[in-house]
Amino acid sequence: MVATFAGLVLPIFAPRNDIALARRIFWSGVGVAVVSAFFIAFPPDWQSGVQLSALVAFMMLGTAYFTSPYLKFRGKIHAAYRVGRRGGRPI
Repeated sequence: MVATFAGLVLPIFAPRNDIALARRIFWSGVGVAVVSAFFIAFPPDWQSGVQLSALVAFMMLGTAYFTSPYLKFRGKIHAAYRVGRRGGRPI
C-alpha cells in the first residue's frame, strides 16, 4: 500500500522545466502504482487486483491528460488543453 502511494505521489515531484525527465518520472510512477496496486488484492483474489490496477492506471492517465504534457505517443503529445501541448526532447 505504501508503494502504491509512492507511485501516485512520484509525478508530483517531476520537474516542470525538463519535460523529458518529467515524463520518465511520471511513467515510473505509473508502473510502480499499477504493479503495487495489483499486489494489494492479489493473494485472495487476482481479479480484484487486476481491477484495482486498471482503476489506478485510468486515474493516473486521466489526470495526466487533463493537467500535463506527459502523454506522448509516436511523437505526438496528447493533452486536453493547448497550454499543456508544449514540446520536449524525444524520449
